[in-house]
Amino acid sequence: MDAQQLYAIRISLDLTQGEASRLFGVEERTWRRYEGGTRAIPKPVARLLLLVEQMPGALEELKLISQWRPRRVPGATTG
Repeated sequence: MDAQQLYAIRISLDLTQGEASRLFGVEERTWRRYEGGTRAIPKPVARLLLLVEQMPGALEELKLISQWRPRRVPGATTG
């Protein structure tokens, strides 16, 4: 995937750069660099973006997943 494809898919999904960066787990500055062609787009980002583009409902699922936080269990220890 190249920068133009990344941009075109983001636009087709009606996402801002900020929204896309949050959904795909990267800094907004990094996303801008992907679209600007100054940073290589990692394969996992490209694959997930293509999946979201091609599967109806995948964007909404990704939005739900990106909001998920581990539940704290009383008495549990972190480690």
